Amino acid sequence: NDTADANSLDDYEEGKTTGATITGGSGGSMTLNYGGVASKYVKIGDMVFVQIYFRPSTNTATGSHFTINNVLPFVPPSGNSTDPYYVISTTISFLNGGPTMHANAAGGTANITVWYNPASVSAGQEVALSVVYRTTHS
Repeated sequence: NDTADANSLDDYEEGKTTGATITGGSGGSMTLNYGGVASKYVKIGDMVFVQIYFRPSTNTATGSHFTINNVLPFVPPSGNSTDPYYVISTTISFLNGGPTMHANAAGGTANITVWYNPASVSAGQEVALSVVYRTTHS
């Protein structure tokens, strides 16, 4: 009895996202080194695993948070941004020292909001994010 078809992946994709920008919650922006936000993803079924990296060369972003715009390769469904059905995990940290930050992916957009004072991200500071989310409600 052949079960290979039952165990094969019918939806697998790898890639990169481009064109992401960063804005402050109360205005301003970050100018980024190395061509902007670097992002790689793997999608298996409705689960998406995203790794994001950026390093600002200048930072004028202000407010209690900043937003990474157009960074998610697939838009999560609309609804509560903390809905465990699609925002599974977010981990953000400074690569060369600093606090861990909290983030959420707003449903219905390709954006991630990072809840941390953007003025605290200094020029040259490397920031890495890992996000796991679903593209549909199950």
